[in-house]
Amino acid sequence: MLLYNMTHKPPTSSITYWLNVSIIVVFSGTGIVGAFSSIRKLALDANKFQLFSSDVVD
Repeated sequence: MLLYNMTHKPPTSSITYWLNVSIIVVFSGTGIVGAFSSIRKLALDANKFQLFSSDVVD
């Protein structure tokens, strides 16, 4: 989407431009939230794990 906007340079008043920008914003935000939540989950579960343990942590 970003490359389309950079190469074809649609006018900023067009629906295509704003659709592409909204897709960029939504998916970037989703990726950031997903990365944050996975790091948070690892940090919260870090004290439950034991090296070479036979117990399974849910």
